[in-house]
Amino acid sequence: MKKVLALLFVITIGFGLNSCSSDDDAGIPEYSVVGKWKIEQYTVNGIEVEQCENRGVRQFKNDGVYLQDDYEIDPETEVCLETENSPLIGTYSSSFDQLSTSLGGIDKTYELEFINSSKFTLTETYNDVDFVYTYVRN
Repeated sequence: MKKVLALLFVITIGFGLNSCSSDDDAGIPEYSVVGKWKIEQYTVNGIEVEQCENRGVRQFKNDGVYLQDDYEIDPETEVCLETENSPLIGTYSSSFDQLSTSLGGIDKTYELEFINSSKFTLTETYNDVDFVYTYVRN
C-alpha cells in the first residue's frame, strides 16, 4: 500500500510541476503585422487628427519590406492626392511589443500593441507627446 501511495504522490507532483512549465503563454495569441493595413485613426495626445499623409495602404511583407502609399496636399488645389513616388519602399522589423521602420532615410521605432488579429496600434512618444496610429487590416 505504501508503494501505491508513494507512486500516486510522485505522479501528482509530476503533474503539478508540468503545469508550471513555460507553456503558460500558449493561451496568448501571436499576431503578425504581415499583410496590408490602413490607418483607421490617428491621435495626438488623445485628440483625433486628420492627416493627408495617413491615407492609403501600408504593407508589411514577410521579407521585411515595407510599402507605404504616399499622399500629400496639392498646393494649387489643396486636395489630398497620391504622389507619383507612391508607394514608398522601406524596411521594417517587429518583435512582440515593438515595430521599427526605415523609410526615406528616416528610422522610427514604435510601441506595438495588438487589439486583435485585424487591429493594432503603433505609439510613438516624442517630447512627452503620444502619437498613436490605429491600423486595421485592409
